[in-house]
Amino acid sequence: MLEEVGLAGKVARLLVVKLKAAAKGTPASLMFVFDSEPVDRGEELSLQAAEIAETFWLDDSEAVRRHTSGGRARLAMAFRAKREGLTVYMGADRDFAF
Repeated sequence: MLEEVGLAGKVARLLVVKLKAAAKGTPASLMFVFDSEPVDRGEELSLQAAEIAETFWLDDSEAVRRHTSGGRARLAMAFRAKREGLTVYMGADRDFAF
């Protein structure tokens, strides 16, 4: 958060581990989604202009709707994991919650 928007925050628990399968010369990789402490919406943001054009405060469903097609399922699963107190592994062919 500090690098991208200038906010200091603390990482909380792991919500999602996502296996991203290899595709078109790109090796397989693991993606991790962590929860964080809440951020005060009144905080002033300092954007990296070369990487971020604008920011929005969104509720969960709107954030999922606006996410990239490749990230929607992962973000929706992260919100579910947070609500239900889970950590979820999203594999290539099925998901596991624990």
